[in-house]
Amino acid sequence: MRYHYERVGSSYTAYLEDIKVGDLNDGDGWGSSLVVHSDQGVLREYRVHDSQFYSFGDEPFYRVSGVWFAICNWNEATDALNSCARLTKGG
Repeated sequence: MRYHYERVGSSYTAYLEDIKVGDLNDGDGWGSSLVVHSDQGVLREYRVHDSQFYSFGDEPFYRVSGVWFAICNWNEATDALNSCARLTKGG
């Protein structure tokens, strides 16, 4: 996933590109979730079921700032998110 901001008038638009989420632990009953946060709270959650991989394409979020991301385990039976970790830029 890649993202960048663009100024539009007096606000910003966050563009998320090439959004892909996958679950690598086959058959454990847990899926994966990518959660997109901003200064306005949770913007969107991208979920994939156990053992699956999905590409969500590109998506703009208008009038936002302070965007950050977390990846979580998703318990499909209870719909609970667990073990969320904030993503940081890698080197």
